[in-house]
Amino acid sequence: MSFNLPDDTPENVRAVVAAAARLTGIPEDEFFVRDHEHEQLSPGAFSIAFEGWVDPDPKRSTEWPYLVSQSQHVTPDPYPGLFLEPLSHWGLAVYPA
Repeated sequence: MSFNLPDDTPENVRAVVAAAARLTGIPEDEFFVRDHEHEQLSPGAFSIAFEGWVDPDPKRSTEWPYLVSQSQHVTPDPYPGLFLEPLSHWGLAVYPA
């Protein structure tokens, strides 16, 4: 298990990390998952951050939170029970829906 993805990370949050990796090409172990206290989010929420290298392709390094959050607006919902919201160019908030 990656140090960046704590063992107690819920499966549905792990699915968001896997989708972020698939949509951007950034390896899963480059994302950091933390509970709501880390970014002072609502209880039950998680933050997913990528604070790594800058790639010339913006979807890989600065636009990934927007790309991943937009992927929730399809049918069927790929992240049931979750709502995704960009925090900024480096992070994504994952809230229980």
